[in-house]
Amino acid sequence: MGRSRKPLRPFRSSEVRILHSPPSRPVLLKLTKKMHRLIEIFFKLKDLHTNIRIEIVAGLTTFMTMAYIIFINPVMVSQAGMDFGAAMMATSISAAVATIMMGLYTNYPIVLASGMGENAFLIILSVSGWGFLGK
Repeated sequence: MGRSRKPLRPFRSSEVRILHSPPSRPVLLKLTKKMHRLIEIFFKLKDLHTNIRIEIVAGLTTFMTMAYIIFINPVMVSQAGMDFGAAMMATSISAAVATIMMGLYTNYPIVLASGMGENAFLIILSVSGWGFLGK
């Protein structure tokens, strides 16, 4: 038949304590010195008086601020007859690609995502005005 497996043994209290013990100091991101230096040189962090930690926290804050678009835009577009999952994937990919290109090419911390007003305008026109149903 197949290989026989060893029966599972219960954890010892020392193993559980080791597995669940918190780290001695908070670590946001571990980078090698070479990677750290490359990031600082590429994005000119020293010239801008910032560091990697500040940039990561700022990026997470910006993502949390803009995350509503991932859910609201597909709801609006699905009202026109498009698949919700496809609309969510398209919204996420387009926002990610545009934002990454903005960060890498221009070195500006600007988030780019689809505009709610333009989407609402086009959905209203396509469904009620022109009679298209997103199929």
